[in-house]
Amino acid sequence: MKGIFRTVVFKSNLMLALMLLHLSVYGQLSYGDKFRNLSIAIQDYAIQNKLILPKGRYEFYKLGHAILWPYRQDSFWPFNRLILKDKAIRDSMIDELYVNFDQEYNRFVIDMYEKRYKFNEARHFVALSVPGEFRGGMSPLLERLSKFLLDRQGRWGLNLSSFTLYMDCELSSLPLAYDGEPAVVELLKQFFAEIKIPHKPGIYYGKPMYCSYRFDWMANKNKEIMLDCLVYNDYFNILFSEMKLYALGATGNSMKGQMSFFYDRKSNWKQFVERKDVKRILNSLQDETALKLLKLHYDSKRFSGDYRLDVVLLK
Repeated sequence: MKGIFRTVVFKSNLMLALMLLHLSVYGQLSYGDKFRNLSIAIQDYAIQNKLILPKGRYEFYKLGHAILWPYRQDSFWPFNRLILKDKAIRDSMIDELYVNFDQEYNRFVIDMYEKRYKFNEARHFVALSVPGEFRGGMSPLLERLSKFLLDRQGRWGLNLSSFTLYMDCELSSLPLAYDGEPAVVELLKQFFAEIKIPHKPGIYYGKPMYCSYRFDWMANKNKEIMLDCLVYNDYFNILFSEMKLYALGATGNSMKGQMSFFYDRKSNWKQFVERKDVKRILNSLQDETALKLLKLHYDSKRFSGDYRLDVVLLK
């Protein structure tokens, strides 16, 4: 029976901290509520007039008494009157209209954000999303871990089954948690304690991320059996209860599974927890830790969109 074991490690790194501090400035601006009232007004207008909008992110800027949109985005022109009336809109600054679709309630969700530069300014490259990685890259880790487990297969009688590593949002050389067969997990704990390969967390809009790697046994081009990392996931937050691990991250479709939901950052807490998809999750889990994780997500005021909750039993 599969189980999951956890080890918590805390480490610090001055250079990473300085880099995150620099990047987080942009992230905080992106999540600000400066245009909350305008976002609500535009969303209400779109719903009342049954507008069909293309999903995505669209930049625009105010120049005098005109609003300039991307080429052929005339579907947004009806919003110009509302935008020009809003005193929070600054002349010449690049703004962004973010269109999502809430499938649970069959409606568009619209948010607006101000970028940090003017329309005629040069844009500096900022890495808004960086995946986590092991020092030296994935290939050397796969080779060493495959050899380590295969060398012990005869002695331990291991099944060549898949397993998952959950990594902390801190610099660490030990996984935060393991999900796999108990005998395999014991060897994984031994392996990572011995090799001490540092893992750098992923970054999303200046914030460090938790992540997970799922490993499966595959035949390589030389027809040799070795591990491959087939699935990588980022998570904004991870919490543990006595029996479970809860990990919350983004997803492409909130209707994909029972543990997915849509988050509208303009909603208040009562509106959020009373959504049908959120209530479905809480009623299914009946765990205070799941509610705490959703509250943590709500308070973060991330972008509106589709999110999921991954749940793993602790055994």
